Formats: sequence, C-alpha cells, structure tokens
Amino acid sequence: MKKKILAISGSTRKSSTNYRILEFLQDSISQDSQYEVEIFEGVDTIPHFSEDQDRTPPDEVISFQRKLIQCPGVLICSPEYVFSLPGSFKNSLDWLVSTTVLLNKPLAMIVAAASGEEAFRSLRKICETLGASINDECALLVQGARGKMDPEGKPIPELRSQLIDLQDSFLEQLAATESALQSS
Repeated sequence: MKKKILAISGSTRKSSTNYRILEFLQDSISQDSQYEVEIFEGVDTIPHFSEDQDRTPPDEVISFQRKLIQCPGVLICSPEYVFSLPGSFKNSLDWLVSTTVLLNKPLAMIVAAASGEEAFRSLRKICETLGASINDECALLVQGARGKMDPEGKPIPELRSQLIDLQDSFLEQLAATESALQSS
C-alpha cells in the first residue's frame, strides 16, 4: 500500500492554477513512487480560528490535523491574494500553531501567482515556524502562473520541468527522513 502525501491548495477553486498544479503532481508522483497524493478538499470548511477553541477544536480541524499527522510529507500550492496568503488557507494554518503536526515533517511549497513574492516569503516563514522541514529545492515560486498553463490546464514544458525537479527533491527528502526515522 502506498503512503499518502497530503496536498493542500491555498485556493478554494477546483479549476484554479494551484489546484491544477497539485493534480499534475498527484498524477506524476503516484505513477512511479511508493507514494500517492491526496488533495485535501476542506480548506474552505475549516471554521474561523479561535483561541477559545484551540484546546478542543471543531471536528473539521481535528480531521485536518489527523491527516497531517498520518502523512509522511506535505505538498502545498497557494496563490497570492493582495500580497498575502488567501484567508481560508491562512486560517487553516492558524489552527496548527499550538500543535506539533508539522514538526520535522518534509514539506514542499509552491506559490503560483502573478507575482507571489510576498506570499512565498510568508508561507515559508509560517511553515518553518510550525516546524516543517523545507529544503530550498522543495520551494518554488511560479510567477505569471496563468501564462504557464496550457489551454487544457496542464503545465507548459518549462513549468513541468520545474515541478518534476521539485517533486524529485521532495521524494528524496521524504526517503531520507523515513530512513533516518527507521534507523533511530
């Protein structure tokens, strides 16, 4: 049985460039590795973060956290809205602040946007603060993202090559992390 990587789209639109990139990686990773990718569908269903509920989070939050605990690695692809991360996506990350669900967990991150620089910096800082392990080769900023998709919603060759490089580095990081855990 293949191990599941959890993929999270920062966009709540199923036809978004970010979702399409995750679908591409889902297909690519699942074809020739010991992993399969599950795209998390619930970012927009997670209730607004409340510190009052942090000790006893709502069921949607518990389900999200369990998926993160159970997966060996996380793959994120997010747009940039008004020079920041989308609100629903940022909210889902806020629910992880008082947990260790991402501690030392391999994470690959992509920001696919018109510019994306601010969201890229913000996402990396947030994920590192949450304890995720992000190699430089597992972080990709895709500027002018819409122009890097073909009419069918598939990455053009240049982007496809960058995504495969990120994928290969991420899978290497996952294997190294799992090997280190088995050795200890």
